[in-house]
Amino acid sequence: MKKILVVAEKDSKNLIALHRALALAKETNVEIDLVGFVHAPGVDSSDILSEQEKQKVRQTMIDEKKTWLKEKLKSIKLANTQLHWEVLWEKSVHLWVIDRCKQKPYDLVIKTGHRSETLMYTPTDWHLIRQCSAPVMIVSSKKWQKKQCIMASVDLVTDTPSKIKLNKQVIRQAQKLSEITGQDVVYVYCVVIPRILSDLEVLDDKKIVQKAKQKALHHLSSDYKKFDIDVDQVRMIRGSVDKAVNRAARKEGADIVVMGTMGRKGIKGKFIGNTAEAVLHNLETDVLTVKI
Repeated sequence: MKKILVVAEKDSKNLIALHRALALAKETNVEIDLVGFVHAPGVDSSDILSEQEKQKVRQTMIDEKKTWLKEKLKSIKLANTQLHWEVLWEKSVHLWVIDRCKQKPYDLVIKTGHRSETLMYTPTDWHLIRQCSAPVMIVSSKKWQKKQCIMASVDLVTDTPSKIKLNKQVIRQAQKLSEITGQDVVYVYCVVIPRILSDLEVLDDKKIVQKAKQKALHHLSSDYKKFDIDVDQVRMIRGSVDKAVNRAARKEGADIVVMGTMGRKGIKGKFIGNTAEAVLHNLETDVLTVKI
């Protein structure tokens, strides 16, 4: 991990995302780009303000954010970390970040998740998760704990080449984080049994779970053999994926959940609906998403 982009959004009141980046940079020589954003609705589109007045508003807000950032950075120990920072006037943060990642290769993008009772993540988060070329970490306000773990959500029974490739990306990222933080990795696979099967008692649930375990063991010794995953690190859980992964994260005491998501384009990319996004609504940990 050599380059990290940290996003300080328009309404950011703290630098949790930067602290996460610095924690990851402790053991490695990492270059961090911190970008602060400001914007005010109605300024750019105003028919009353002159262009000179608009520019004055933009510059005033940028200068205020710069002053705030300078004060915050004074109390942060950077050690040997290379930190570059800037403040920009930008309405569409996600578009800027996506474009920046195309121009400059980053190993990781980190930003703070904004949570509410209805949606855990803002549209900016969703767009980055779906479209950003770099892995994206959405961080919570919780501090990392030394005895906690990293949890990787993987589909260990799939035979689909694209999903196996995605699983490998998830495993690599989880193991990289483990090397940096010293935390153990727990691999979670959710066995989803359609409710209709249980209701009709057509098949034995226990036999389905056992079959899934056998298939998972086969893949661990073949497709994922080079990752040296111990069987004791694997958890097979039952239930709907979005809720089961959240329960497992709480039970295992995970600081970070690493999961894969298929980047979608076109009209499909405008709708929330895939498994990863459903899981994200319920998680209270930091979440690192990777794509292929």
